[in-house]
Amino acid sequence: MRRRTGAGRVAVLALACAVGGLPPVAATATPAPVRILIVGDSVAQGSSGDWTWRYRLWQELQRDGVDVDFVGPRSDLVDIVTSELGSQAYADPDFDHDHAARWGMAMWLPDVSMTDLVTEYDPDVVVEARGFNDLAYKLNADGLTEVLTDEIAEARAVDPGIDFVVEQLPQTWINHVPDYNAGLPGVAATLDDEDSRVVVAETGDGFTEFTDTWDSAHLAATGEVKVASGVADALAELGIGDGAGTPPVVRNGHWGSATLAVASADRSAELSWAGPPGAAAEYVWLRNVTAGDDWVRLPYPVVGTSWVAGGLVAGHRYAFRLQAVKGTAVADDYSNVVEVVPTAPPEPAAPPAGPPAPVVATPGPQQLTVEWPDVARATSYDVTWTSDVPGEDGTMNVASGPVVLGGLAAGRAYRISVVARNAAGVSAAAVGRGVPAPPSMSGRPTGLVVTPGSHRLNVTWTPVPGATAYDVSWTGRRLGMHGATTVERPSVAITYVLAGESYDITVTARNADGPGLAATTVGVPQGPRVLAPARLRAVQIAPHRAQLTWRHRSAASSYDVQVRRAGRWTPVRNVVALTTTVGRLPRGAASFRVRSWHQLVPGPWSPAVRVRMR
Repeated sequence: MRRRTGAGRVAVLALACAVGGLPPVAATATPAPVRILIVGDSVAQGSSGDWTWRYRLWQELQRDGVDVDFVGPRSDLVDIVTSELGSQAYADPDFDHDHAARWGMAMWLPDVSMTDLVTEYDPDVVVEARGFNDLAYKLNADGLTEVLTDEIAEARAVDPGIDFVVEQLPQTWINHVPDYNAGLPGVAATLDDEDSRVVVAETGDGFTEFTDTWDSAHLAATGEVKVASGVADALAELGIGDGAGTPPVVRNGHWGSATLAVASADRSAELSWAGPPGAAAEYVWLRNVTAGDDWVRLPYPVVGTSWVAGGLVAGHRYAFRLQAVKGTAVADDYSNVVEVVPTAPPEPAAPPAGPPAPVVATPGPQQLTVEWPDVARATSYDVTWTSDVPGEDGTMNVASGPVVLGGLAAGRAYRISVVARNAAGVSAAAVGRGVPAPPSMSGRPTGLVVTPGSHRLNVTWTPVPGATAYDVSWTGRRLGMHGATTVERPSVAITYVLAGESYDITVTARNADGPGLAATTVGVPQGPRVLAPARLRAVQIAPHRAQLTWRHRSAASSYDVQVRRAGRWTPVRNVVALTTTVGRLPRGAASFRVRSWHQLVPGPWSPAVRVRMR
């Protein structure tokens, strides 16, 4: 491995002294920082609230006095609550964050090729930490070893003096991982060269699932220290640092505590909180202070930022606190303690005083406005309406009157019943009758024109005399997505609609007397033009099974996959991922093609690819 220096700058100074007749200056090289590129998946990237093993390694190298520069295209974590990239919520941000790791990345399907990484970031050492996703979802140990060998050759083609540290995988409870770890020393010995070293980080032993990890894959703080120690020892073999030494003692539940608030409610307590970074959930602890009970932890952690504790005794004082959780790792600390006294609604002494009579139904255009007098002790009213036509009925519960019953048939007699109620019971029913008037807004919009745009429909129509507003609604024929709005002018822009969907659009004029007759039309929004999937590849991964991969196209939202059977293209499935598996393939040549879609607008098919099934 070549070590960068500042010798060039010193040489220029020495030459200037010689030309000027000054005493010569010794050309002493100034070592440049060691550039380390960490390439990994979620275990190397980490998530909000983590220190990460990258931090632990940085700390170890700083203790050894190594001038180091972590390099790579990323600097972020994944937000464990939202699952979004871009978080900077490190437990301690005081280190070099740069890396080339991402949740879900596999060695066989990198985000950025090794050629581009080495060319762009010019590392002295590559720490290869991927492999979990390869072995868990696609490859066996031999297949992953082949990918690793090709990757090292790819890096050496750019920089023949580059060194590699290859991690053994900590998750030895995952299928194929023990075989891969066992084979790495032999692979490294074969690939190792005095000009381009390949060494193995012994990070595949001594890990306990759900202790050194907070789930089946991702590292808790103790696991971070163990991985960093193994990588530090491997770097020491390359002359970088002194090795791990005595690892620090760390805590797995380290994220801090939530800020908790509480509000009293009927026989319940409404909790809300802001959790610390890294806490995906919270255990709720409570105790009945009035009864002198001990603290009790609820059996399951609560996801989110609020929770209602029900079934409490009104008038008793309760205390609550939270304990942050990330998988199987539980924080050592608690939130602040809050106390609350739940209330209870007053029990009414008796049912409502009597029926809400008289019930008066005032006709309007295709509607009735129903009124009644208030009844003592009533807390709400049940309103029911019926006609002599089956299906033209309904019911509602309201706090008070009046209410408007709309959408009724003009000229038809309706019977309206109103019952007063409270927690103690109901009153007798009071009954009224009414006949809705015909719509006075008789005009229908004409001249409807739909102009499609990108995810929008611009609709215009001829104004209706006497109309003060227009009700516009739309419903997609295929997926049923719908919406509605009211506008004052004879035009509307319907936005955020699906490209390629056929929308039935209804426009109804209205004024103070009610709605008029509806006019309908159809519109189909447009979308961006999407290209065919690029670089479609097919490879046999098992008897009668092939794996397809391709490159994403801008604006593509899903992909159709087809296989050619008996001379005809046959659908396989529609997927949103950039890979899929096709099974039940006979021996011989199999052809595949993939088409991009933007929502409901199809793009072109990719060129077909063939694979010979053996």
